[in-house]
Amino acid sequence: MLGEDREALLNRLLPLVARWARASSEAIIQRWRELSWTLGQQVRVEVGGEVIEGLAEAVAEDGALVVGGRRVIAGDVTRVRPA
Repeated sequence: MLGEDREALLNRLLPLVARWARASSEAIIQRWRELSWTLGQQVRVEVGGEVIEGLAEAVAEDGALVVGGRRVIAGDVTRVRPA
């Protein structure tokens, strides 16, 4: 894919972009959940000066990550590996 010329790459990507542009919010969030590496993992989220650690439980309907019962809209998420 990266070895293709730009026009060929664009021709392959445009139908995919169009498909997701037509998709419902529910379909987008569901696919996001299916592809998320964070769900079910222990994570650490740094938001400004605050650190939240816990289980990544869900992706909310608005796209927020739910960690330890708290909604996180933005932040740096890293997986916490067991010691």
